[in-house]
Amino acid sequence: MKRTLALLTALVMAATWCTTAAMADGDAVAWIKYDPPIEMSFGGWDDVNGSEAAAMEKAFGETFENNRWTDYFLEEVGVKVVYDLLDPVDYNQSLLLAMATGDLPDYFKINNYGNLRSMVEAGLIAEMGPLYEQYASPLMKAIMESEGEMVFVPGTFDGKLYGLPAKMPSTNSYVHLFVRQDWLDKLGLDRPTTMDDVYEVAKAFKTQDPDGNGADDTIGLAMDNNFLYQAAGVFWAFGAYPNGTQWIERDGKLAYATVQPEIKDGLAWYKKMYDEGLIDQEFGSKKYDKGYEEPVMNGKCGLMYGKHWNAYVLGQQMGEDPDSKWVSIPLPVGTVEEILIPANVAMDYLTVATVEAQNPEGIIHLANAYVDKLFGENDDFDHFFADGDVAGIWSKSPFFLLDPMVDLQGYRDIQSAYDTGTLDQLAGPGRGFYNFYLGGSYYYWLMFGAGDSCFRYVDQTYPDKLLWNNYVGAPTPTMIERWTNMDELLVTSYTRMIQGQQPLEDFDSVIAQWYSMGGNEVTAEINELRGYN
Repeated sequence: MKRTLALLTALVMAATWCTTAAMADGDAVAWIKYDPPIEMSFGGWDDVNGSEAAAMEKAFGETFENNRWTDYFLEEVGVKVVYDLLDPVDYNQSLLLAMATGDLPDYFKINNYGNLRSMVEAGLIAEMGPLYEQYASPLMKAIMESEGEMVFVPGTFDGKLYGLPAKMPSTNSYVHLFVRQDWLDKLGLDRPTTMDDVYEVAKAFKTQDPDGNGADDTIGLAMDNNFLYQAAGVFWAFGAYPNGTQWIERDGKLAYATVQPEIKDGLAWYKKMYDEGLIDQEFGSKKYDKGYEEPVMNGKCGLMYGKHWNAYVLGQQMGEDPDSKWVSIPLPVGTVEEILIPANVAMDYLTVATVEAQNPEGIIHLANAYVDKLFGENDDFDHFFADGDVAGIWSKSPFFLLDPMVDLQGYRDIQSAYDTGTLDQLAGPGRGFYNFYLGGSYYYWLMFGAGDSCFRYVDQTYPDKLLWNNYVGAPTPTMIERWTNMDELLVTSYTRMIQGQQPLEDFDSVIAQWYSMGGNEVTAEINELRGYN
């Protein structure tokens, strides 16, 4: 359906309306189709030679710059997507250089909100709020605002919105515990439900030769130097929440979660594991590939905390060793009766337009078309989210945003279809996830399948057991100046405490040092920004 846009500004006088159907309530949703087509130049940190892009090119002859998304946008929205700045290595520095030389792309991603504030204050970035209100489709608004307005806070300055958030599922905040069920069965062990149980299982996996090769070559629990994030579920078991920059309410004020007393209980548990050799003795110097991927793929560990997407390596391992069986289980508890999941109203970055950009409203129209293709009534989810065993096609667009229910609804649909024997009748995300699994991406079942998958636990706890972060946004003045050193103090000290290189009794003095380095000022600034005066 087309009609002339007589009342639009001169920037879009040549446009025509193109309509499609929305999933949210069945109403017709319109986006502009530019005629003649326009060109929009984007910047981002995307790696055009990364593994996902390479797999897409090998399988389909599509590149990051020229693929099904760019074809779709040209055909349906009349926008030719080009890239002026792609830097997967040092993107933020490249942006600052482009800002200094007056050579910013017209449209670009940004996740450094301190830099964004500087650009806004310099008058370089166009206001996005009125364009969002005028042009965003009901489906897009339903997705964007489904978990509250906190999603807009990082891009809002002086009450004005300057970027379109890349909304993501807040279920990404979950950490899961994966365990090798075949090892439990071999050793006659039950699944752990408490942290004492986790210790006992880890001890058995270390000492009772679960791989049956007669050698002392297994570890109890995989671990790396990013344990405050990757294995945060250990700390959640003790009522501590070191997940990114989590700010929680304490005594009527906001407090930084990673310096609260409960953290010490998690450190003590880890220290016991370390002292008995149940975790890698060199975890402090190992990143994810060495701390997790290597022992998993070598069949040398049977317990692993991680995000649901970390099931990828477990699926690979099960593909190479058909006798192995990884499952996801509910998070065990320690000193708390139930686990709370610290979470942000998830968004990955903002897409912004410079004041020199001729069509800033084009970002909204592209976004309307994007969400319709994945989540509208006539979606083509199987083709545009992923395709066969090629993952991440959904992200090969100049920007992306996902329905926060996409993963959980996919699981629910699969579980229901499994229970009723109708897996062949699945639709939407559930159909896509199930087809990816059938196509050889076995980890999709561990993430979203019926039974012992990650999202079985999510379904049991979302959103009632989420502990929402109370601050997301640009760093405060003290954070800009001192946060790196403050964070390094905590990570280094906590690692040394686990490894016995620093007494656990030093915990209080380390926290006092953190406050003296700037913690007092940052806490005051955060409380003022959030109105906790």
